[in-house]
Amino acid sequence: MVEKQEAFKDPHLTLQDVAERSGYNRTYVSGIIKAQFGGFFAYINALRLQHVEAYLKENPSATIYEAAEVSGFGSRQAYYAAKARLGKGE
Repeated sequence: MVEKQEAFKDPHLTLQDVAERSGYNRTYVSGIIKAQFGGFFAYINALRLQHVEAYLKENPSATIYEAAEVSGFGSRQAYYAAKARLGKGE
């Protein structure tokens, strides 16, 4: 759901939002995401980082900030923090 609907692009997306959209309770969704991806924020930020890379390939004249913004990061700092946390720092 998060990937297909590109819900990760919403900078205010919460675990509760994902649970409501999926029709499952928050605890169940949290457990699945934690087991599969290490946690909600790790999962969402990994999707956002993938989207930034894809966006920059499709839009070579775009800035990193623009790509981060359309990918769901609320700020440049949030983008760089996620990149550093997930081991994709430069």
